Amino acid sequence: MENDPKIVVDEWTAYEMNLNRRFYGLPVDRGRWPTPRDFVSLWYARRYVVGRLRDIFGDGRKTTDGGDLYDNLYFEDAAYSDIFVTGDDTLARRGRSLRLSSPRILLTEEWIAEALGLSCVRSRVKKLSSRTRSDAMRSRSRSLGSWRRPQPGTLRL
Repeated sequence: MENDPKIVVDEWTAYEMNLNRRFYGLPVDRGRWPTPRDFVSLWYARRYVVGRLRDIFGDGRKTTDGGDLYDNLYFEDAAYSDIFVTGDDTLARRGRSLRLSSPRILLTEEWIAEALGLSCVRSRVKKLSSRTRSDAMRSRSRSLGSWRRPQPGTLRL
């Protein structure tokens, strides 16, 4: 595999374009085709796959990390944004490993801290993430259980 993953993504995108020219509405004359990187959604979809394969084969990570078609679609859609916010640590790590100039990839708590200008949000989230998942779920269900549905006519806008 090439050292620069962008070259691999370019090749995979060009291959997909050649394989499914009609599906993508590309003209017969290849000289009129966009470059692979200009075919943004397809290029980003291939970019995510390269990152996932590098995790599995290059870094030896388990394939049970939850990466799936939906992660690929989220990443593909993020191609059109300036910031991609996710609560999925694995997806954020994988996206950051791709070294893209855009979009900026932030975890939800990072985005909140940045948007509100609060440094305390990060420390609170760090404390929460150190708890076990079951503790967090029990805590969440307790806090949701105490919420009362407002009576009709009591909300005023």
